[in-house]
Amino acid sequence: MFILRYHEIALKGGNRHFFESRVKRHLERIFVDFSHLKIRNLRDHFRLEGDKPQDAAVIRERLGCVFGVVNFSEAEQIELEPGGAIETNYVKIKEKSLEMIQAFLKRKGLEGLEGLTFRVTCVRRDKSIPFNSMELAREISQYVLPALMNFKVQLNRPQIELFVEWGNDHAVIYVSKEPAAGGLPTGSAGKVVSLLSSGFDSPVASWMLMRRGATVVFVHFHSYPAVGEESIENVKEIVKVLNRYQIQAKLYLIPLVNYQKFVVAHAPAPLRVLLYRRMMFRLAQRVMYKEGAKALVTGESLSQVASQTLTNIHAVDVVVQWPVFRPLIGIDKQEIITMAESIGTADISKQPYEDCCSLYVPKSPALSAHPKELDDAEALLQVARFEEELWAARDIVKVMDAGIHSQEGTCSDA
Repeated sequence: MFILRYHEIALKGGNRHFFESRVKRHLERIFVDFSHLKIRNLRDHFRLEGDKPQDAAVIRERLGCVFGVVNFSEAEQIELEPGGAIETNYVKIKEKSLEMIQAFLKRKGLEGLEGLTFRVTCVRRDKSIPFNSMELAREISQYVLPALMNFKVQLNRPQIELFVEWGNDHAVIYVSKEPAAGGLPTGSAGKVVSLLSSGFDSPVASWMLMRRGATVVFVHFHSYPAVGEESIENVKEIVKVLNRYQIQAKLYLIPLVNYQKFVVAHAPAPLRVLLYRRMMFRLAQRVMYKEGAKALVTGESLSQVASQTLTNIHAVDVVVQWPVFRPLIGIDKQEIITMAESIGTADISKQPYEDCCSLYVPKSPALSAHPKELDDAEALLQVARFEEELWAARDIVKVMDAGIHSQEGTCSDA
């Protein structure tokens, strides 16, 4: 049995049921291949019941990617003897407690380590028991400690904590609480469109919006065949990783190279990247309209590169009419890489690739462009024609269950 806990959802008042239902739906989808697993929504937590011991490692891995779940524990429920068989029940609980601690140490690779800090936390729901929670915790500690390697009792932030909940007809026992993804459940906060590259930044930005409950649709701009397909393949792999948290997604692939060549031939070199980005934003906004999304998401961090100065960000934003979320705006590069490592996209982003942002980049890009300056440059670039042509040349890749199952060809529907 696994116990799944949430925190922020409990604060949602009358809307709490909506968020709980989203968590349950996510759990049902990620465990669709575990027909024996029963998902129960109790008063303040979820339980997965009927799991088989050989499935535990897979269950733990999947639970770590469920947004809305703050932490979880692998637990065991012991049926207690009815009536006054307190001593018999006491022995059952103490023996199972030691067994679970030893199994936990083995799973975590802590067997044989000496001096780990430890505590027992008990909840006594059956008030007919002739001892209180503190006395119960002390008795269990005295039973398990001799079998452990010089463990030291420490009540404040111990390394290992045993939890025992003694109810009327059963007891629940678990060791420690494993962290999960937290945040809000997938699909509870509407839909956004993320401009996704195969670098470090935009996958992390996408993950951060997912963690707040948004469903993310991805759009990737590429310069194939002027460069190789590495960025496209890397992006597909990144979406597979992010789909561990979202289950299914749609990836729009839009070629930008023809417009880039035209910009190189007809616009001032310092403005090139900003002109590319304005076209990207226009096309991403089309994806947003088509998908029913309410905002765009980028991986920009303030002044990380020339196009991300405050003035240049404003000069690009003026071409769209909906909010642009930049969750990384105040985060430095090393922090972003650390986050990418934790969510599993860093190794892909480290792979060599060329994308549209690295093609035809000027030696001295503008640091402080004015919107009118870009408007004047675009007057010579046939922006409307290229927007239609690039939109018509888009491909859509559907991604489900952390794997690409189907790919549609070039779309022509508006």
